[in-house]
Amino acid sequence: MLRTKFPAEMDFDIKRLGTNAGGLMIGTIETTEQATMQTLQFLLQRPELLQQAKNAATLEEPAEFDGIVWEALRFVPISPYMFRQTSTDYIIAKGTDRETVTPAATNVLALTQSAMFDAKAFFDPEEFRPGRNWYHYFTFGYGGHECLGKYVGMVMIPDRSVDCAASWAQGEGRDRVRGTHAQVVSAELDCLAAWRRGWVVNG
Repeated sequence: MLRTKFPAEMDFDIKRLGTNAGGLMIGTIETTEQATMQTLQFLLQRPELLQQAKNAATLEEPAEFDGIVWEALRFVPISPYMFRQTSTDYIIAKGTDRETVTPAATNVLALTQSAMFDAKAFFDPEEFRPGRNWYHYFTFGYGGHECLGKYVGMVMIPDRSVDCAASWAQGEGRDRVRGTHAQVVSAELDCLAAWRRGWVVNG
């Protein structure tokens, strides 16, 4: 991005470039790790789903595991809402009894997690169903304000998560004799140690 030559019509000056570069750096570390840890915490609190994730983590094809990650983030997104300001006059829920006019420059609170539980878009929304239509997720926002690092995050978040799930699956037999709590703690420590090694090697 730093080496790209943008035409003047794009209005992509050095200030805007710096903002985007900084956003990518922050998102690559802070929000990616937050999403990963919330996914893993969600699975750890649900033994059946955790086992499902462990099984999927051993598969060569990543689609099944990735589906588990995105469905988990529907339940525990890194941001369940976001503040926005309307650029033009707009009518929310037009034609319904809750129709609301929002003038331009109105501050609104978009409840993206609530939207991901809308039965009109998600069949049986209270159920955990990996493999849903990606189009309906708001994990990375939508439209003009969609996350700049969406396609980076789509690779990094499942990749980070699958490393831990695979580590837990490999250590399961060794840790079972020490009980469920010991198994979870040991697996978490193994996973964190692996992450630290990865940062040293890759960073």
